[in-house]
Amino acid sequence: MNKPNIFPAVVSVFPVIMIILLLTSFSKSRLSSQEDQKSKFSYKDFESAKKCRSCHPGIYEQWTQAMMSQAYTHHWDEIEYFDLAVPHAAAKPDLKDPVDGCNGCHAPLAFIGGKQFPPPRPSEKSMANESVSCEVCHLTQSAQSDPPFNFSYLIKPGMTKFALRTPAVESPAHKIITNDFFYQTEFCGNCHNEKNPFNVWVKSTQLEWKEGPYSKEGVRCQDCHMPKGGPYLNALMTKPYNDARL
Repeated sequence: MNKPNIFPAVVSVFPVIMIILLLTSFSKSRLSSQEDQKSKFSYKDFESAKKCRSCHPGIYEQWTQAMMSQAYTHHWDEIEYFDLAVPHAAAKPDLKDPVDGCNGCHAPLAFIGGKQFPPPRPSEKSMANESVSCEVCHLTQSAQSDPPFNFSYLIKPGMTKFALRTPAVESPAHKIITNDFFYQTEFCGNCHNEKNPFNVWVKSTQLEWKEGPYSKEGVRCQDCHMPKGGPYLNALMTKPYNDARL
């Protein structure tokens, strides 16, 4: 028996499929609700991580050795941003907002506190060099989108800092409010889920976790990337903790 020739049908449907894919790929993704915080504040509204070192020397030393402290200054990131992304946006102005948005996760203080885009290069020693600093994480209150992506964090500067642990003593430098959001994977998803202007996920680390076996076992990002250890002195005015997140 002769098999039916389906080639003409495929040829006729193929252009339709391609049009649908093109329309889908080049539709603009919705802007993150964090966009309204671009340049909303100023650098002076935020503390340098070096000030935090006064009371948290151990935590500060860990931070300086982690990539969080180098998200803007690391040589590869500098090349990728200044030598690739910025010239690309200059050639295609419709990409300027997404390229400015790189700073939303690699230099959040520059994004919400700076007025210059691109920010100064790392060699100029601006506040952008703080990268993902103490203030960025401990001023984060929640995610503003579901799922979280593209710097969807809600950050408000001030003397109230947020943390997972209830403090044993009051800090002489600032107020501390316990926030369970620090133990939710959505905290990480604010920057570890990324969607480009064409509505395509560039990375979806937190979403992959959510669909994978670890989420079913109750193992969260923080359990592996910030394991408990001790005894460890989180702050000079407190006792050492045996379950400090390191």
